[in-house]
Amino acid sequence: MNLSIRQLQIFVQVYRAGNLTRAAAQLGLTQSAVSLQLQQLENIFGLRLFDRTTRALYPTRAATMAVATSFMRPRSDPRCHDRSA
Repeated sequence: MNLSIRQLQIFVQVYRAGNLTRAAAQLGLTQSAVSLQLQQLENIFGLRLFDRTTRALYPTRAATMAVATSFMRPRSDPRCHDRSA
């Protein structure tokens, strides 16, 4: 299974929203579609990105590190491939 930009967008939105239902509404998707994409992303990475309870969603350390690393990388970094520039 390959990683998609859409899965990464969903991951970041869920991380920001802190809630699957809210993130799904913001993305124009169903909650089950968002949940499925997160599960696939977790399978690709082989680790859990969020701890889930019946009422809350908590990012794991791996999720926090992924978000922090991606937003801290300068645009001039050659590993960033912004094709819109």
